[in-house]
Amino acid sequence: MGKLLEFKNVNFKYDRRIILEDINFTLNSNEFLGIIGPNGAGKTTLLKLIVGLLSPTEGTIELHTENIGYISQIHDVNWDLPLTVFDAVLMGRYSWPSKITKEDEKIIKKYLKMVDMYEYRNKEVKNLSGGQKQRIFIARALVSDPDILIFDEPNTGVDVKATDQFYDLLMKLKRKNKAIILVTHQIEVIPKICDRVGCLNRKLYLHEKPKEMFNCPVFEEGYGTQVEMLIHGKSIPHRVVKDKRNREKDNNV
Repeated sequence: MGKLLEFKNVNFKYDRRIILEDINFTLNSNEFLGIIGPNGAGKTTLLKLIVGLLSPTEGTIELHTENIGYISQIHDVNWDLPLTVFDAVLMGRYSWPSKITKEDEKIIKKYLKMVDMYEYRNKEVKNLSGGQKQRIFIARALVSDPDILIFDEPNTGVDVKATDQFYDLLMKLKRKNKAIILVTHQIEVIPKICDRVGCLNRKLYLHEKPKEMFNCPVFEEGYGTQVEMLIHGKSIPHRVVKDKRNREKDNNV
């Protein structure tokens, strides 16, 4: 399993204010890392450091690939442009805006089919639903064949059905040897889909087993001590999380 990314004693300050402190972690190929934390915890800053939009104040970031796909929140985009689905995905190809090649068309077709959007290829993106736009974002990232896929709270404003389809697609991508970093507030899905989880609130607490996040101080700070949550799934049939001093546990979790 190859190492794709490594943070070594990384600090980041903005106007003398510490945003991230002493961050250390690695990301390997074919690994699914979930990151949770309260608003203002530094999650988006961490992602910007990974993709090179920001530089650390101290420490080093070692990136062993130049091919990263970044999928931001869908409400961060101006959807009023008269852009078709095909053209939006084409923007993810290195050859764009030069002449479209047969190889471009082949790859775009491949990934539009993977995200079940090929039949919409000639429709304008602005007329699609939130879930459909989300899948277009993913296809656009995939056409450059990235080693790492980064998702920044991708399900904001997306309905339940589209969210379920999204997580099914993420598991399909992981099986294709993609490393995935997912920042999300949907903590109920973390134990079902992630290999590891990082709880972030200026400092990063990395858990090798996702269920350990329930005992993390960042989890309590972000979601309170009176959290009650049900997690369902084949591998995680049931869990109720209550007060830290009176926690119900399920040995199957």
